[in-house]
Amino acid sequence: MPIRVLYFHHGSARAGAPLSLLYLLRELQKHDIEATVCSTAEDTEVLRLFGDAGFATTSCRLLPFAHTTGGTYAWYSPRDLYRFSQWTADFRAARQRLAALLTAHRPDLVHFNSLVLAPYARVPRSLGIPSVVHVRESVCDGTFGLRKRWLHAQLHQASRVIFICRDNADRLPIDAAHGSVIYNPVDFTKFDYRLERSAARDALGLPLDARIVLFAGGSVPWIKGALEYLEAIGRLAERYPNILGLMPWFPLPDPRGETNPLRKVRSLISSCRYHARMARRLIAQYHLTPRLHLFPFRQDIEQFLAASDLVCVPHREPHFSRTIIEAAAMRRPVVATRIGGIAEVVEDGVTGLLTPIGDPIALAEAMARVLDDPALAATLSQQSYDYVRHDFDAIHSAASVAAVYQQLLPMKTVGCGAP
Repeated sequence: MPIRVLYFHHGSARAGAPLSLLYLLRELQKHDIEATVCSTAEDTEVLRLFGDAGFATTSCRLLPFAHTTGGTYAWYSPRDLYRFSQWTADFRAARQRLAALLTAHRPDLVHFNSLVLAPYARVPRSLGIPSVVHVRESVCDGTFGLRKRWLHAQLHQASRVIFICRDNADRLPIDAAHGSVIYNPVDFTKFDYRLERSAARDALGLPLDARIVLFAGGSVPWIKGALEYLEAIGRLAERYPNILGLMPWFPLPDPRGETNPLRKVRSLISSCRYHARMARRLIAQYHLTPRLHLFPFRQDIEQFLAASDLVCVPHREPHFSRTIIEAAAMRRPVVATRIGGIAEVVEDGVTGLLTPIGDPIALAEAMARVLDDPALAATLSQQSYDYVRHDFDAIHSAASVAAVYQQLLPMKTVGCGAP
């Protein structure tokens, strides 16, 4: 008899978290897991992403409690104060909506796909339904640490906690019987190193003779080092006349073109406004316009990796990087920053090169070192591939998650997966 699990995803389809969940669910099907995915943002893209993959979907509006390095309620931001007041006012009603949904579906287990949904773990607990919180983000320390401590307490309302890296677990200590580290998987059928570089460049309209450095910033490019990347590309431009920066889904909002007054005010007070201005300044200073290829969000990130000579991951905040394990699967060398999450999967000089945080000069030097030494690039690529192939396979990850489910549902039989 299948195990019915209701998965809650809080954000859009344009990020690594939903893709990580999708890869996991595909493998969990082999363990007799019957998955239903609930979009808490009522996002049609999320519903389409999982629906097209053959999974049942539903929606239930639950506002996320934003207190991670990817986003938090800043006390000095009118916009964030308004969002926090919205969350506070809606929290009780949201728990009631969640309770009604769980009563109607009556799943065997609830799986929250983010730390920002941890405050809702008390609802399935009150209904006698075991739950898992999947911590995919690094918690924000905050000014006084009060919200961090509160979120930490909410994790104890869940039956089990899964962290995607050791750094996340160290920031929110949970005893071994209650929490475990299970790294995100990579889909080796999608990220196939045999994809041809020339074919990928043709598909993306990129020159065949360029030296291409990829930066995959996702929804929050600024905390992932977009400004350091731009300056590093600028510093290398004179040395490598054919260098190109490849930046899929890199937003540069400009409120000057906004006609809606309310949206214009929101854009002006947003922190992204400052970073966008700094990005434009760097682009102008180093004459980068002809060297940058910006793309809107796309699901075929494997094409961008295949087209690249080097992948740059200069994160400014602790975070596990899906881009790194996907680059490793594609046998592309990585230059990254020495920071929590990344340092767990990149061994300096062995599976990649690490540089100090916020240092575009050191970043440029490391990039040049790889670009100048094809033998080094090949060695780093092969060693990172061997490491990821062994430890980040989706089959292994799904088996570990299925083992967690088995511990929570001892009277149920979780399948052993495909032989």
